[in-house]
Amino acid sequence: GITYAELSETVDALAAGLEALRVSDLRASPARIDLPATVIHGCRDALVPVEAGRWLGRTLPRARLIEIEGAAHLPFMSHAAQVAEAIESAHG
Repeated sequence: GITYAELSETVDALAAGLEALRVSDLRASPARIDLPATVIHGCRDALVPVEAGRWLGRTLPRARLIEIEGAAHLPFMSHAAQVAEAIESAHG
């Protein structure tokens, strides 16, 4: 099992990571990324709204956006076949 010390470290690391996300504003950065990209977003994502994925798809100069109907925040787990197909069609 996991010890209290290990759990405490995990919780502290998660809190630090969430704080870094909260105070960071990287919205200017994607427009400077000139590489092919595939943005895959679940349409039912409650953590990161689908509009955020749409914005990223519009903002990355060479992006292709794929929205997965019925998927939430982890489409690679809940809709693995669709995600694999999307990646293969974009980069295969």
